[in-house]
Amino acid sequence: MRIPHRLFGAFLLSAIAWAAHAKANEPGADQIAHSIHVVQLELDGAIGPASSDYVARSLDYAAETKASLIILRLDTPGGLDTAMREIIKEIIASPVPVAVYVAPGGARAASAGTYILYASHVAAMAPGTNLGAASPIKMPMPGSFDEEKSRAKDKTENGNPENASVMERKMTSDAAAYIRGLANLRGRNAEWAEKAVRESASLSAEEALALHVIDLLAADVDDLLKKADGRSVNVLGQTIKLNLAGARIEPVEPDWRN
Repeated sequence: MRIPHRLFGAFLLSAIAWAAHAKANEPGADQIAHSIHVVQLELDGAIGPASSDYVARSLDYAAETKASLIILRLDTPGGLDTAMREIIKEIIASPVPVAVYVAPGGARAASAGTYILYASHVAAMAPGTNLGAASPIKMPMPGSFDEEKSRAKDKTENGNPENASVMERKMTSDAAAYIRGLANLRGRNAEWAEKAVRESASLSAEEALALHVIDLLAADVDDLLKKADGRSVNVLGQTIKLNLAGARIEPVEPDWRN
């Protein structure tokens, strides 16, 4: 049986339209790329140049893929001042909000970790974690006279060693001003931040929440996302409301360079 050309044409157009509709409703790559997702990083151990490189490239990736949030899970005893400042610059310049999360239980954000936590758009800690002891330390050569002298020094009321050199006093004052600036940028407790630098003060997660040093206490990453959902944060001078409901988490692991 021969099909009239007009009828065949109508059938062909209907088939093309149905195929296009079905294709549009498939979960294709474009739709997956635009789904709500969170990039998760891990900093575990001392902070150095490899750490700052890892964070910088991961934050770039999060911006390219239009992530809704970056979670930087942190457990560190501290590290190099230069690497710490590079990480903080990247966080402040990031178009994607960064949540620094001290976890799991037993982890810490000591020394350089405290500054990084203060720089974050959302500061969170797991129960059983701590932060602080953020005094800058000069690293002399092993066995040098400066090393032996530094061990024998006592602290004065203002947090500087009695016989501190001009350089050590400058380092402490610079660090105190730096962390105060981060506290003011994020609206966190600047008075305690300076105390962490000048007196090496430390806090548990629960104390940090009570003193408005952090924003959230979260049992795990899922709890963090639930509590952060709907919060407003300032990103590059603009107020952004976090939309994290149903977000998928994408871990970004360090590569061979790190």
